[in-house]
Amino acid sequence: MKGQIKNLLYLLSLMGYLLFFSSVTMGEEADKIIIAKGTLTTERCLKSPVCYLEWYDPSSLILFTGKRTVYHLKVNEIPKWKFGSGFGKQVAIKGILKGNKIIVNDLLPLEGGGKMSKACL
Repeated sequence: MKGQIKNLLYLLSLMGYLLFFSSVTMGEEADKIIIAKGTLTTERCLKSPVCYLEWYDPSSLILFTGKRTVYHLKVNEIPKWKFGSGFGKQVAIKGILKGNKIIVNDLLPLEGGGKMSKACL
């Protein structure tokens, strides 16, 4: 009998936690964790037929995906050299999606990630 009461109390408290947390997230737009693959570039490079390394600007980095989606990137706690070494190359980015902006938590270069061709635009 005592075991059943403990189980019932545990179940009720678990349901209370679930209801509380679901009501908190329902009122706000929940952020999504995303892994996106594409070319790490800048808006200036994307709009131009040529792209120069001098145009690299960490504050204006974007990810251009194969589905022609453009995500603006915000550096979270990643060494900035990772972005510089991945500039103009195919990368995979893990982060938190907020609208069309990704708060980047990790960046990995993809194997054989060649340069972006303007033919794909």
